[in-house]
Amino acid sequence: KVLEQAALLDKARDAIFVVDADSRISYWNKGAERLYGWSAVETEGQRVCDLLFDEFTAYQGAYEATLADGEWRGEMLPRRRDGSFVCVDSRWTLVESGNGAGRARKIMSISTDISERKHHEAKIFRLAFYDALTELPNRANLLDHLRRALIGSARSGKFGALMFCDLDHFKTLNDTHGHAAGDMLLQAAARRLEQSVRESDMVARLGGDE
Repeated sequence: KVLEQAALLDKARDAIFVVDADSRISYWNKGAERLYGWSAVETEGQRVCDLLFDEFTAYQGAYEATLADGEWRGEMLPRRRDGSFVCVDSRWTLVESGNGAGRARKIMSISTDISERKHHEAKIFRLAFYDALTELPNRANLLDHLRRALIGSARSGKFGALMFCDLDHFKTLNDTHGHAAGDMLLQAAARRLEQSVRESDMVARLGGDE
């Protein structure tokens, strides 16, 4: 029966591993081999916190929550064999076997690769809140930033400065030298303005040469 269950888990696309109370790996399915790069033979007996996680606190939080509550779910950023990182949605479950005081406590982790989804989410966010040409925050981003700054100002009594500027004769440049030249000027102006303010300040493009 155990072998049958292991064979079924091996057919799962998700990465599944089981660790004991010392965080040592006792089971590692084919999905884990594909996602992380290590074979089951290579991982057996290794501490999963040392193998997959650079930040021990992230692992420790999930581990302790699983022991306390019986389960945990969240996003993690484990390391692959080649040194790259993969974003996963993980579900950890406490599994107890045996009877009485001799019960063994193990944790089963099932992780789904969500790297592509996170990439698309970041791309959508970038398109919604950043200007494609200058890579500066756009009008929507600026308005949201100003709203939060005004709320913070009302609480703290501190004030900031807002400056609006545009480029003189920008239309003339576009008409005489073409839009490619105008785009280059906007990009150069954006970088120059960014370098002229503090890291905590914002330079945004409202549209056109504004």
